[in-house]
Parts: sequence; structure tokens; C-alpha cells
Amino acid sequence: MSEKKIKIINWITIIFILIISGFWSFWGIIENFHEGWYFNSILKNMALMFIQYLSIPIIIILLSLISIKWHKVGGLLWIFAWMGFSYLIFFGGNIPFSFKRLLIWLPITIPLLLVGFSFYFFEIRDKKRAAMLIIIFPLLIIFSLGIPNYIRVSNRYNDYDFGLRIVKGNGVTLVWAPRGPGFPKRGVNWYIARKVCSFLDESGRKLLSKRQDIWRLPTREEIVRSLTKSGKNCGGLLNEKGKPVYKIIPDKETPLWDPHSMIIYYWTSERKKGIQNHKGEERDFAYLVSYNGKVLLRYASNSADYHGFRCVKTLNIEEKRFEPDKGN
Repeated sequence: MSEKKIKIINWITIIFILIISGFWSFWGIIENFHEGWYFNSILKNMALMFIQYLSIPIIIILLSLISIKWHKVGGLLWIFAWMGFSYLIFFGGNIPFSFKRLLIWLPITIPLLLVGFSFYFFEIRDKKRAAMLIIIFPLLIIFSLGIPNYIRVSNRYNDYDFGLRIVKGNGVTLVWAPRGPGFPKRGVNWYIARKVCSFLDESGRKLLSKRQDIWRLPTREEIVRSLTKSGKNCGGLLNEKGKPVYKIIPDKETPLWDPHSMIIYYWTSERKKGIQNHKGEERDFAYLVSYNGKVLLRYASNSADYHGFRCVKTLNIEEKRFEPDKGN
């Protein structure tokens, strides 16, 4: 094959790598500041970012640099990576293989195999320029998205008051449970969240052996109307289609949220019964609201660590008398 054709194949390979690393860099840094970056320690946050969210682009960069230096070894490593990633995507976890899944993920996995064959059979000619592009391109994405998001999460409003809060929304005033069983740091499924609220005592700090039904899960609209940004209500409403709209985009801030908790979604009291899953089974779904105001529908049995809840109740006469001004 002519030198010109080899160079064309080389640059097509590099472009494939940049697309792959760019995609995972974009996804990783966005997810890092969406569901990650909740520790008080910046070192722990950095460790979580590199291990959980940026490990794939880092692996892609290292594989590419190895392939540029030793093209046959690198090519085989890419092929092994394609085999492992494909297995996890198509057969890993609890979700069974399906033709629909194949159609979605095949375009993402095939480039890994093509890159492996390209490196194995065609050595990169312009090694220095290729290496620089492979390192610099994902870093540009990470820094351009990471810096503004770091500034955003570092300036979240946090008054460190995780006790009982009376929060006035636009047309909604609710008492939100204090830190404890009705406002946990770890996620649970919808069934447990609903049960805990019904057994809370009047103070919201203790679970009793008998149902009290003083506290409950909030509705979608109650959370949407109560979300805040910089200590101010965001003017959230559900439109006629049930979609949330805001005057200001909310964030993971007090009084509703703990910025240093991994919880980023609150279960609501609303669910959809009898929806079929991928196996054709009927399962309950329930609604969640994220800290940035999005409404999602998930399996009610989902116990992800970031699926949390905070119980609410209406103001009683005594609480109205001593209603605080802060947290409104």
C-alpha cells in the first residue's frame, strides 16, 4: 500500500479516537459535577472524578499512546478492549440481550474494533502530532466544561441547617423533615421511602412502631414549586403537559438539599402502576425530581444510592406561630 494511503488510514484512525475520547470526556466531566463532587474534601472529589468518571478517557489516551509507540501490541489491546466492553454492554448486568440494544450500542463498539485493526496493520507515521492531538483534545473538553461546573458547585448556597425546615414555595408552604430517618444520606427505593414517612413521629426525628401518617412524600408539583437557587425560589411550575418550567434553574442547595450528600433525586408520592418492563412484566414506576428540576420516571423498586427522599407535612397551628423567615 502506498505511503499516502497509509497516512490517510492513520488520520482516520486518529479521528475515530478523538471522537471516542471526546464523547467519554464530555460525558464523564458532566456526570462528575451532576451526581459526583459531593465530598467535603477536594482530594476525595478529585479521586472520585478520575476513578469513576474520567477513567474511560484516561484508558483511551493510554491505549492510544501505547499503540503509537508499539502498534501491534496496541492494536491487540484495542481488540481486547472491544471484546471486554462489548461483553459488558450486551451481556453484563441484569438486562438481557436484545436486538434493540444491539442496534443502539453497535455503532459505539464497532469503532473500537476498527481502531484495533488499524493500529495493528498500519503503524502511525506522524507519531508526535498524533500523540499531541490525542492528549490535548480530551483535556480541552474536560477543562472547558469542568472549570465552569467547578465554580458552580463550589458556590452552591449552603447554610448547613439540616434540621426541620419550613419552606415557602410559589403557592406551596411545607414542613420538610430534619436530618434522620425522614431525610437520609443514602438512597432507598420508593416503597421504603413511603413507609418511613408514614411511621415518623411528630418531630420527624424518630420512627415509631405504629403508623402515624403525619408525614408523607411530596408530590412532583410540590417539589418543583419549592426548589431554590441562591436562597430564592426558582418559580417552578408544571405546565399543561406535566413538564417542569422555571424562571431560574435550581441547584443542589439548602434548604431542600444537602450539597454534600450523594442524593440528587427525591422520590415523590406519585407512581404509575402496571407498566411493562423489558421482560413484559408489570412493574410499578414512581416519579422523582432532581435537584436541577427535572422530573423522571423510574422503577419504584430502584434502590440507587442517589435516589433519596425527604418527608414533608403541612404546617400545624403551633408551627405557623413560630414560622421562621430563613429558608424561604
